[in-house]
Amino acid sequence: MTTPQWRIRDLQELCARRVVACISQGDTFLQEQLQYLPPAALEGLWAFAAETDRLTDALVAAALNRESLLDAVELGRVPLGVTERGLRRGLRALPPATQSIRVGWPAHFGPCDWLVQALYSRSKDGATPLLKLELRAAGLGGGQGGVVPTHWTRTGQQDAAEERPAPKPSSALLGRARAAAHSEEACLLHVTDGAIKSMLRSAATDQGGLEVLSIAGAREAEGRFADALREHTALKDLRFRDAPLVSDDAAAALVEACASTLEAADVSRTGAGPRCAQALSGCALLRRCAVDGCDLFDDDALDTLLASSALEELSCRRCPKLAAGACWRSCATLGIHLRRLRCDLRRGGISKLRARREAALRLIRDEDASDSEESLDAATASTLDDLPPFDASWRGTSLAFLSCALVGFDNTQIRDVWLQALLAKLPKSLVDLDVRGSWDGSVRPLAASLEHVQGILPNLERVGGFAVAHVVARPPLVSKFASIKALDIACSALTALDVGALLHTLDTLQTASLRATSANAVGDAALKSNIETLDLEGLRFGSLLLDRLPRLRVLRLTRCAVQKLGVKRAPLLNELNAAQCAGAFCGVRGVDSSAPERLRSLRRLRAPSDAFAAAFARAGTALKSLTLEDAMVSHENDDDDAARATLGGVLRARAATRAAYLGNEAPHLDGLVSLELLRARDFTAKHFAALPLACPALRRLRLPPPAHRPR
Repeated sequence: MTTPQWRIRDLQELCARRVVACISQGDTFLQEQLQYLPPAALEGLWAFAAETDRLTDALVAAALNRESLLDAVELGRVPLGVTERGLRRGLRALPPATQSIRVGWPAHFGPCDWLVQALYSRSKDGATPLLKLELRAAGLGGGQGGVVPTHWTRTGQQDAAEERPAPKPSSALLGRARAAAHSEEACLLHVTDGAIKSMLRSAATDQGGLEVLSIAGAREAEGRFADALREHTALKDLRFRDAPLVSDDAAAALVEACASTLEAADVSRTGAGPRCAQALSGCALLRRCAVDGCDLFDDDALDTLLASSALEELSCRRCPKLAAGACWRSCATLGIHLRRLRCDLRRGGISKLRARREAALRLIRDEDASDSEESLDAATASTLDDLPPFDASWRGTSLAFLSCALVGFDNTQIRDVWLQALLAKLPKSLVDLDVRGSWDGSVRPLAASLEHVQGILPNLERVGGFAVAHVVARPPLVSKFASIKALDIACSALTALDVGALLHTLDTLQTASLRATSANAVGDAALKSNIETLDLEGLRFGSLLLDRLPRLRVLRLTRCAVQKLGVKRAPLLNELNAAQCAGAFCGVRGVDSSAPERLRSLRRLRAPSDAFAAAFARAGTALKSLTLEDAMVSHENDDDDAARATLGGVLRARAATRAAYLGNEAPHLDGLVSLELLRARDFTAKHFAALPLACPALRRLRLPPPAHRPR
């Protein structure tokens, strides 16, 4: 009988699981002892409990007591185990050392008076001044997953000793959330102007008050709390976004309330317009500004903002009144200090250029113009709209980052012409370039080749968003892209051989996303690179061998056809995603038998078939998350070899043999937290019945739609 391979990490997880289970069952003695734990231990328990949706009122109360040394309280999505009553009791007064609080507002908690009371009580106790307050909309429980501190590693990514950060004497984090990103539907319920005023006045001190205020998703607020904001005389960062009821005047009043100290402002998706731009231009220290999605922000507002400020970072995406010509001219001639720019280059739209063009057409029009002449005028105007408006040269010498979207095009060839004209006007100082043909990146403008782009911009380290006509990984490319770190391109002629050659020649590459837009010839590839994240889409591999990838942590194969998957060296691979893949590697014999054994660090797996998932579930990997696209159990008797090759067979075998980690097999599925079965056709009741014993840590189970569920 073989001896299980124990690790300190496994023992830590077992201890944390047992402690959290006892807390959840109401062990009062253990709850009382929690307050005496050091910050690092509390942080570890918080992280594990949050990841498994077992964060409870008792743990909150213990972590946030008055004697706590925690200096940052960060709650993402508050999970179902924490009640509003628990937060009222646990947050009666924030720990005295806390300088930062970040709360993702749960939709099921009512008014925010509990947080106001906690801030007020803390201020009366003479605690350390609060410097950062952040509120944002979040969902209801689940998936918030605390981020484990670097000195308490549970991910299996064991870095070298010299690369691991030294433990901190006191914790600076408390369960940082992997919360969902802001969405249009996200909303801070009951967070009105009055509630925000109460929070600001409770957090105000004689020492200047907050330095950072961030509120996102307050759709009931109108931004009328400038009087309370003036009490915070040290405010440097103001972020009040996703609030459609805020008018241009209200946004301007907020900016003016802290104009003398403001260094960064974000008023995205509000009613900010010319009046707010005028207020922003009066902030002498302003360096970063975002006005994304502001319907009233037009060409004149952009001119005002750039002409009177020394902005270094600007984001003005999805502003419908900003046209390409005016936006480029303002940024190129007035934004001489810009280092980072995010913008849309929109064809047509409301602009001075269009008005001047229409006036010129009226001058040359004959008074007795016929229908044909009017059509000619319209055609001429459309043709002028197609011309690239990048006449102005870029005056600044500091621009290092540019992310833009070429939108408003019906003709793909015109969009490609604009891309070529834009590349020719960009400054040589550019290091990071991302040009897309749509906001979501699904449309890509076409450039000639990577060599052509590098010849224009020799200092590029990160490039992507567009497509290229061809990829040639030859020695000249290596010398030209000697410092390239990130690459995101699409190519209709991309083959498996090109991928292998490209990764082998660009030895500085850290992140790559390579997409084949059309089906090409099948080829073999042996990947050798120091890359850390690799996304491949639409490629056809005869044999895909992870030959020498010592730093690879994430591998995503999307809509790829693979006949054989092999692994030689990928010791740090943490996530393998094979979404919508096809080929023999989805079957029993398509995966090299040694491949799962060599991927001991694998924690997240998306498998195209149950046979593929079973190969990894039976090996030495300790999976945390498993997503299965197609579960097919075609044998009634799970005792034969063919049935055991399926995930259902593995689960039943694990349930039958599991006994306190004894047996010939290591605990491969005992740590599984999330299981998703997207299209389980023959995953029957007996296989579901095996889940509690086979996967004791399972907290999230996603079943297929009713039409595909087993009976």
